Amino acid sequence: MRRCAGVCTLLLLLLQCAAVSVAAPPRVGMKLELASIRGRTGSPIHVNVRLEYNDPQFLEGQLELHIFDALELTSESDRLATVVREGIVLAGQDYEFSLLLPALHTSDTRNWAVRAWFVTEDERIELTSAPGRKGPAEPFDLLMTSSLERSFVMCSASDDPRNREASVNRQLLQEQLLLRDVMQSAVTVSGEELEGEVVDLRGDVPTGDNSDQSPGVIHHAAEWDVRALPEDPLGYCAFDVVLLSDGGLGRLSEACQKALLTWVRAGGSLAIECRERLQPQHLGFLRELLKQGLGAESDLTLDADGRLLIVADRAGIPVLSHAGLGRVILLPLVEDLSVVARDREVWRRAVCFLWKVRESSDVAQGQIRRQLSDLEIVRFYIPEADRDEFGIYCDDQYVSTPEGYVFLRQMSRPEIPQPRYYVEEQQIGRWRRSHDLKLQSLRLQNSDVLKLSEALLLPSDIQIVPVPVIAVILIGYVLVVGPVDYFVLGWLRMRRFTWVLFPVVTAVFTLLTIAVAHAYMSSDDTGGVMMITDMDDEGRVVRQTTLETLFFGGRREVEAERRKTLLVQSRDQFLGDGMYGETPLPADEPPRYEGLFPQNYVLRQGVQQWSPVSLRSLSLEPEGVELPAIDWDDEQLVIDDAGRVRLSAALQQLSSGSAGDLQAIVMHGGQVHAVTSSLGADGRDLFRQLLSMLGGQQQVADGIFSLLSQVSPQGSDFLEDLAMSAGDDPEEYVLVVVRTRGERVEVFRRLYRVVGSGVPAAG
Repeated sequence: MRRCAGVCTLLLLLLQCAAVSVAAPPRVGMKLELASIRGRTGSPIHVNVRLEYNDPQFLEGQLELHIFDALELTSESDRLATVVREGIVLAGQDYEFSLLLPALHTSDTRNWAVRAWFVTEDERIELTSAPGRKGPAEPFDLLMTSSLERSFVMCSASDDPRNREASVNRQLLQEQLLLRDVMQSAVTVSGEELEGEVVDLRGDVPTGDNSDQSPGVIHHAAEWDVRALPEDPLGYCAFDVVLLSDGGLGRLSEACQKALLTWVRAGGSLAIECRERLQPQHLGFLRELLKQGLGAESDLTLDADGRLLIVADRAGIPVLSHAGLGRVILLPLVEDLSVVARDREVWRRAVCFLWKVRESSDVAQGQIRRQLSDLEIVRFYIPEADRDEFGIYCDDQYVSTPEGYVFLRQMSRPEIPQPRYYVEEQQIGRWRRSHDLKLQSLRLQNSDVLKLSEALLLPSDIQIVPVPVIAVILIGYVLVVGPVDYFVLGWLRMRRFTWVLFPVVTAVFTLLTIAVAHAYMSSDDTGGVMMITDMDDEGRVVRQTTLETLFFGGRREVEAERRKTLLVQSRDQFLGDGMYGETPLPADEPPRYEGLFPQNYVLRQGVQQWSPVSLRSLSLEPEGVELPAIDWDDEQLVIDDAGRVRLSAALQQLSSGSAGDLQAIVMHGGQVHAVTSSLGADGRDLFRQLLSMLGGQQQVADGIFSLLSQVSPQGSDFLEDLAMSAGDDPEEYVLVVVRTRGERVEVFRRLYRVVGSGVPAAG
C-alpha cells in the first residue's frame, strides 16, 4: 500500500509540474509591427521590435527571423530570407529597436508570416504573436503591398507627432502633396477606394477579362517622429518622399541631416515647411539643398529670433531645386498653405516636380490623358504602319509585333495600290485595350538590364567535354567489357565472374566520366561583376549599383561581408521571368543576413551546382571609386560632335594603356549617341544593347515610367531606380563610360545640366 501511495504521489507531482510548464509563458516575449501602416513598393521595410523580458539576470543572444511570403506557414518553399540581429542583451526590462528588412519579393497575398526565435548559447526560445494561445507558436503577421499594387509612401516627419496635434499646414501637406493630388486631376478615376487611399486606374475593363492585371494605387503619408529618423541614408530608401514640417527641420540632428543630404543627392525627394527657430547648421543644410533653385539674386538667412527668411524675386510660391539626382521644394513661410494650394497651376507644378512627373505628360499639364488615335495605337506594334482612305495598312502581310505575328488582310479593290495589307478593326480594338492596360498598370515590372547582365556576366572559362575525350572513354569501356573481359577471364578460367565484373566496370567508368565532366565544366570563377557608378551634375559620386552573378561547378556556401549596402537576391532570369508572387525555383535558396543590416552584416547564400544566382546591391556615396582619367567637368564632351570626337580620342588613348577597354555613349532626349566607333563590334551586340539600357535616361514607356521620369532609390532587384535623368528634358545629358577588365565591367554615368538649373520659374 505504501508503495502504491508513493507512486501515486509521484505521478501527481509530475502532472502538476507538467501543467505548470505548459501554462508558464515563455521567458522572452516579442511584439513585431511595421513602422508605418503601409510600405513602399519594391523597397526595404522598417519594422519596430520590442522584446519583453522581466527576469533580473542578464540574457544575451540574437534574434532570428524567418520571413515567409504567405498568410500561414505552408512549407520552406515560401521562405524569402532569414534575418539575424546579433548582440542583443536583455536586462530585466523591455528592449526596443527598429529593424530594416531587405526588399524581398511579395506575392498578391499581401502578407508576410514571420517566425521568430531568441537564440542564446544554451537555448532556442521560440517567440509567438499569441502568448496565451495553446498549441504551436503563432507567426507574426506583417501586412505588405500586393504585387498587383503600387504603393507610394511619403514620410511625414515632425516634432513629437504622438503628443502634438498636427498643424493645419501639415494636414494639408499630408493630403495634397501626395502624387494622388495631381493624378486625380488628370486621370479618370473609377472603382472603390480602400481605406480612403487606393485609386483604381483600370478604367472601364470588362469583368472576367483575365488580362486585367492593373493594380490599385496606394498613396500613404506615414507619420514619423523626427528623432526616430534613420541616421543611415539607406534607411530613407523605404520612402518615395520625405516631408519635414511642424518643427521637423529644427529638431533634425546633424547625423540625420547628412543622411538626408546623401539620399537626396542619390535621387530622393524632400519637401520642407519650416516656421520654427533654426540653428546655423540647419541654415547651411538648406542652402546646400537649395543652391540650384534659389538663383543668383536669392538667398536664405535667419532673423534675430532664428526664423528663416527667404529673399527671392517672387514670394509666396514654393522654391524648386535640383539637388544632385534628387529634388527639393521649400514651401512658402505662410500661416495657411491652403492659400498657396488654391493656385492650382503653381501647386501642381510643385507636386509634379517633387515626384519627378514628366514635364511632357498630360498629368504635369493638368489635362485628361488624351485619347490616342487608331494609327498611333497601331504604330506601337507596327512602327511602319500608315493610313489611307480605306484604313491602316502595311506593306507586309505577315508582321512581327511584340505580341507575336499578325496576319493582315488584303482588299480586292482596283484603286488600292498593291501591295497593301490592312489591319482589322477587331485587332486595333484588342491593341487599344492592351495598350491602355499597360499604361495604367503601375506595378513593378522586370528590367531587361538584369537578364542581359546575367548573360554577359556568366563565367567565360566553362568548357564542355571535348568529343575526343568522350570517344576515348567510350572505346575504353567497350574494350574492357568486350575483349578484355572475354580473353582475360578466359585465360584465368574465371568467366563465371563476368556478371560481377560487368557492373563493377560500368560503375568505374561512370565515376570516371563524372570526374572528367567536373574537371572540364567546373569553374573556379564565380561569374562576372558589373558596377554602375553614378555622378551628379557637380561630379560627386552619389551612388553605386553592383550586379553580381554567382556560378559554380559544384554546390557552394557563399559568405560575403557587406557594409552600408542594401543587398537582395534576384529571381532566376534563366528559368523564370522573375515576377513577384511566383514560387521560388528549387535552385533559389533563401539568403541569410547576419549582423546589423544594412550597416554591417554577413550574407550567407547557398548556390546550387551550375545554377546561376544573381545579386543586386546598392550603396550611397561609395568610397574609393577609381574614375577613368578624362575631363569629366568638360560639358563640351557631351554637347556636340566636336566634343565627342575629343572624348573618343581620349578614351582610345586610355584603352591603349593599362586602363582596360573603354567604350562610351551620350544619352540626350532619350537618344543614344555613340562616342567610340568600336561599340558593338566583334559580336558585342549584347554589350551594346545593355549599354543603351544603362544610358540613365528613361524613355517614355508603359507602367510607372509613362508617368514618372525617375523614382527615388529603392534597392530592389527590379532596377527601377537606375534612371537618373528625364529623357524628355532638353537640358539634361548623360555621359556613360564603360571600362571592361576581364570579367569585371565598370559603368560610370555622369549627369550634365547644360542650360540654367533645369527648373523654369514657377507660375
